Amino acid sequence: EPLYNIDSVTEFKQNIEIVGLTTKMEGLVAAEIEHIDYTINNDRKIGVKAVINIIGKAIEERNVEITKDVDGLEDIELLRETIKYSTVVGANSSDTLIKDAFELDEEMDPIKEILNWNGKAVTREVKVTDGKVIAGGTLFIELLYIADDEEDSLNVLKKEIPFTHFIEIPKAYPDMQCNLKMTVEELYTELKENVQGLKKILEFEGIVKLYAKVKDAQEKEVLVDAYSPTKLLKVNKA
Repeated sequence: EPLYNIDSVTEFKQNIEIVGLTTKMEGLVAAEIEHIDYTINNDRKIGVKAVINIIGKAIEERNVEITKDVDGLEDIELLRETIKYSTVVGANSSDTLIKDAFELDEEMDPIKEILNWNGKAVTREVKVTDGKVIAGGTLFIELLYIADDEEDSLNVLKKEIPFTHFIEIPKAYPDMQCNLKMTVEELYTELKENVQGLKKILEFEGIVKLYAKVKDAQEKEVLVDAYSPTKLLKVNKA
């Protein structure tokens, strides 16, 4: 029996209740498919049901006052601690277009039909320089196709495409930390004939979105407690 593929897109909306959420916060959402079930309704329709796990969180930026010292008392004892924290110096996103073409090996049969393909972008290296982030990644492409042979055999072809992209962040400097996220926004493939007239050349074109957030790690000595043997001090802690 021959194999066929059907692509379908279904939009959905889902509310996630988060206590303390405000409109000024930055929302982050991740989703993954846990289970898919299907029923064959008739010779032209397939009913599909899916369970999707959605994780949502929010980040709030705010200024916090930190006490560094106490003046006006001679016999005061101060307890200090060194804290480590990170400040966000900048964030930006950018798209990069990745194109590549290659021909199947001589011993491989031509491609009769492409059933499905998908791509995933993975970070290889990240380097923060003056005013920008240099991101190196790899686009992994997996192709499912029917070969043009007597058995119409099913084959899987995997391809890795390395790429490098620059993301502008004006306040970035070397030795700062960077959080980088890559997602494949679009992916296209086209099958072409070689000089022998065989469909063995594959051309790929994809758009990868990169989001970089640069942070500066710092240390600061802060006051955590105060005591005086002669005066009653009321210390409010938060």
